[in-house]
Amino acid sequence: MIPLLPSPSPSSSPVLSSLSSLPPSLSLSPPPPDQPQPLLDPLVPSNPSNRTIQLTWTDPGGTVDEYIIQYSILAPGSDVMSVRVNGSETMFLLTGLDTGITYRVIIITVNSNGNSTANEAAQFSTLRE
Repeated sequence: MIPLLPSPSPSSSPVLSSLSSLPPSLSLSPPPPDQPQPLLDPLVPSNPSNRTIQLTWTDPGGTVDEYIIQYSILAPGSDVMSVRVNGSETMFLLTGLDTGITYRVIIITVNSNGNSTANEAAQFSTLRE
């Protein structure tokens, strides 16, 4: 029969003693969840008109509080516009576009841990009047 050894007390064990004296700000809790995932499937622009385009995407999974849709005219130095969309949506009608113009668009997912990287940019053109 093997005799049982007494459990070390925090005062007799340097490891236990140092763990029990951690300041509250250095707790041993697990790290927060990762930042949101970017869109995994391609963004699909469809149903163009002379002033609008419908954007459709697949939910990347995980917690998404909102999406940031960023778009600009496909030309050097063009201003980037942004629209925020509720995280439960996977479709958005982009309005107020110029007629007969090619645009570039990306989507960023957002949750309480930050922003994802952008998806691969999609391009679309509005119809001419």
